[in-house]
Amino acid sequence: MRELRAAGYLPEALLNYLARLGHSYERDVWMEPAELAAGFALEHLGRAPARYDQAQLLHWQVEAVQRAIPERLWVWMGSAVHEWVPPGHREEFIATVRPNVRFPADAAFWAERLFGAELTLSDDSRAVIAAGRIGVFRHALAAHAEHGAAYQPLIEALKLRTGLKGRNLFMPLRVALTGEIHGPELARILALLPPELARRRLEARANLLA
Repeated sequence: MRELRAAGYLPEALLNYLARLGHSYERDVWMEPAELAAGFALEHLGRAPARYDQAQLLHWQVEAVQRAIPERLWVWMGSAVHEWVPPGHREEFIATVRPNVRFPADAAFWAERLFGAELTLSDDSRAVIAAGRIGVFRHALAAHAEHGAAYQPLIEALKLRTGLKGRNLFMPLRVALTGEIHGPELARILALLPPELARRRLEARANLLA
């Protein structure tokens, strides 16, 4: 239990998992503790030995994180996140990264990615940049200067400037802003990043190809 708590598992996730360990419900969906208790029946106990399934526990952990109220998630995310996220951006940060977070360490990773002064690139990210058109980041910089965090106008302007669309358009922009090839919604990232930080990151990617 200490290990699970230290890893960041939420109690509700563990309850949803344990209630199904050797026992089945009519509906295999998320339930609150009272629902789990009300639906328990001796005739639903299985004959086969119970088996630990980490994938199932992770499934219920994801469900728990998606359902937790923001105030509770903020405390759960821990001091590392509190240090990275600027005052006034707490709820916006939680809404942005929640779909990509399973544990506090995930939240800390994205807090540093979105607000850290230095942005390191993975090998996959460098490959995306190297494969992109040389001018795409300068065009993105110009579009950002014109439209700021207004996602749709910025994307439309970038399409016109570069002739790119789909993955070829969005992936370089995501990599430039976060250093990752996967992550939270790009529109939310643009809205959350401080404008000056977004500009510096676009400039850095443009200079990398210069």
